[in-house]
Amino acid sequence: MKPDKLKGGKSWIDEDISFQSPIMTPAQQIENLSAFGNYRQKAKEKISEDDKLRLRFLRLKFQMNKFLTAKHSDYQFSFFLDFYMKCLELRGKTFAEEISIKPSELSQILHNRRDPNEKIMMRLEIHSNYNFPAPLWYQVLAKQKALELKNDGKLRKQEEANVHPKVEVVI
Repeated sequence: MKPDKLKGGKSWIDEDISFQSPIMTPAQQIENLSAFGNYRQKAKEKISEDDKLRLRFLRLKFQMNKFLTAKHSDYQFSFFLDFYMKCLELRGKTFAEEISIKPSELSQILHNRRDPNEKIMMRLEIHSNYNFPAPLWYQVLAKQKALELKNDGKLRKQEEANVHPKVEVVI
């Protein structure tokens, strides 16, 4: 399961409200859903661009904090960076220019082939107008690394051969 998908392949970003009433006929349900959809559309149009961005940022911050407290997760640093770019509706090349890195470097980070360094995290903090501090980005990367290390049984077995003797005490 990809972390940005709900059951049925629907994105949690686009999750919608659905309801049905057993006392309504199917025609009444369709009519009510249509009326509700029109109401929602009008309400959406009234939201300013700043408020939309604020809501997207709040959702991202919530997801980051949820990831930091989770015991298990499929998320990675790249997921949150990609979501940040989507919040701002920025493409890779444009975003790379805005934070003064090469597009290839950004691509490597987004595809988990390279870890971001402290300079990039600081630039993310500044780019976000300090809404996403560098330590938060660092915590996300550290949590990802900790989960990878915790689940790397192959490396653990491989390194066990290099340790002689083990401490006898267990706490």
